[in-house]
Amino acid sequence: MSPTLLFIQVLLLVTLGLAVVLFLTTGSSKSAPRQRFKALGPLLERERYVATGLGLEFRTWVILRTSALAVALTLGTLIGTPVVILGLAGLAVFGLPWVLTARAAQRKLEMDRALVPFMISVVNLLSQGQQSLDQALKDLAKNPDPRLAYALEPLRNTESVSEALIQVANRGLSPMLERTCVDLLLSLDQTPEAFIQQAERILIPQYDQDLEIQTRNHAALAGGRQNGLIVILIMAIAFLAVMRVETLRAAYTTVLGQLMLIIDGVMTMGILYLLSRLTPRSEWVRWDVAAVVDQMRRRYS
Repeated sequence: MSPTLLFIQVLLLVTLGLAVVLFLTTGSSKSAPRQRFKALGPLLERERYVATGLGLEFRTWVILRTSALAVALTLGTLIGTPVVILGLAGLAVFGLPWVLTARAAQRKLEMDRALVPFMISVVNLLSQGQQSLDQALKDLAKNPDPRLAYALEPLRNTESVSEALIQVANRGLSPMLERTCVDLLLSLDQTPEAFIQQAERILIPQYDQDLEIQTRNHAALAGGRQNGLIVILIMAIAFLAVMRVETLRAAYTTVLGQLMLIIDGVMTMGILYLLSRLTPRSEWVRWDVAAVVDQMRRRYS
């Protein structure tokens, strides 16, 4: 049997064993499946954050991640070196989202910046005295700012604005957008005059403050990402320098050398993770828009 195939089989068996141990240690009660899914919540939330930031459906993002991993494993198997297999798999599992998260965060920041002009447009339409709030939202969603086009799509053809706002919040997955959806939901039963006064005196100034916080968070994350790129560049230069020496290159072809390369890769990923944890950021409050809609229905039922 090829050493590469043996290595892959051992890796799969270890992964399967860890999955079985995790399944058994979480208990066998009726609430165990729910607790296991709850434990995966933060991971799924991060994946949804990147997917929505890129303007992709979550299913499309999962297919993209799975395809990248399959391609990486195929290329690694063709090359036939265990380190290459692990390295390409690590790039597919961790490197791809790490790179695309920067793009997703930038798109979300641009979407947040478009929310203030959007609310000003809503106020301007209501000031004309010819539309209600729900009709103004539908009209603006038909020809939206490109930065808000993906998030506002549920408002274009809907009978229930409240249900559409739930989908808008889920598609945007942004603190400012979620708060905006909640504010709009609570204002649907107000008169246009009351909403205009509230928006001009309270909501829009608060959105400006929230936007400043989001901008600072984005700047801090961008700085941490630059530090990570510096670490990757240093490790890459060191690796290339080592590979230019014939004796060192020969040493890394041995089993011990391959193991050392794996340890180096794990250490690099650990440094990147530590940098991300040390990056200062302001936590944002998540709004359960669906729960707000449910409470409003109970209130008026």
